[in-house]
Amino acid sequence: MSATAPAFEVPLPHLRSAADQILSRLTIVTHLAVWNADYPSRPADALEITRRLVGDLVDFARLVEGLAPNVQDSSVTNDINFLDLRDTQTKTALSSIAGLIRKPWANWPPEQQARLAEQVLNACIHAVEMLRVRSIASADIATFSKRRLATVLFVLAAIFACGWQAYTTLTAPRYYAQRMKDFEVIRAALDQYRTVRGAYPVSSGNGERWNGIGWGGAREAWISGLVPDFVPSLPRDPRMSENPFEQYVYRSDGNDYKLLVLVADDCKYVVRKHPDMDDDVRNLSKFGTTSKPIRDCRAYGHWTPGAMSW
Repeated sequence: MSATAPAFEVPLPHLRSAADQILSRLTIVTHLAVWNADYPSRPADALEITRRLVGDLVDFARLVEGLAPNVQDSSVTNDINFLDLRDTQTKTALSSIAGLIRKPWANWPPEQQARLAEQVLNACIHAVEMLRVRSIASADIATFSKRRLATVLFVLAAIFACGWQAYTTLTAPRYYAQRMKDFEVIRAALDQYRTVRGAYPVSSGNGERWNGIGWGGAREAWISGLVPDFVPSLPRDPRMSENPFEQYVYRSDGNDYKLLVLVADDCKYVVRKHPDMDDDVRNLSKFGTTSKPIRDCRAYGHWTPGAMSW
């Protein structure tokens, strides 16, 4: 049984242009989606952009089905944009996103907006995957040429990858943003200290031991010499734990230094996102002479080249 030819032959450049629009909006959402106390309006901005992203996905779904794009503005408040899509599963996926966006989120607290943005981006990723599956199904019934199918699957893969990046950014562990900010503050202070004094602050035992809360050094100034000349106060791990193994720790012989956070809940997330922060000394374990190393995640941080093996 042959399929009816599509009413609109979609030019390949048109598909690429539509994909570029979606990728552009997803990239912006990626930068706005992470909320913290310093940027309370970001989730609302991300949701506002996602409102337009849904319209882009609707138009792309039409192109995938061989339908002409909407001549009017694609608005998630206009249900007619969903009615002429032939595939009911795609229509359902896109309608679920529209339902989320229609929630009265404008007056919600930022934390609740962030949770909604997480749901919306997850739904967008599901819709893109649905479009990919339906594209393959369309090819099976000869709706697509091989060249057109290859283009559609390529751009859908790119959209899915960017959407997943946005989703994982949005769902970053609780203390991730704070720890990244703390490390920036400490590293900047260490660099300033070295510029002025000619060396990094030396840790306990003439650089042989670690400093940190419960390890060594003064409690409020666990890196000696930085407070108050180079930083008003030293950050501490946001868990505010008294456990020595849940702290920021520092070691330096003056020439090099190593700065770590121990047993952090975001360790696996961080080393995936920032492989250069993966502390192999503590995250690779080897038992016996022939066994393969076992990767765990006990620490991450920053260090100078000479301190890598500490």
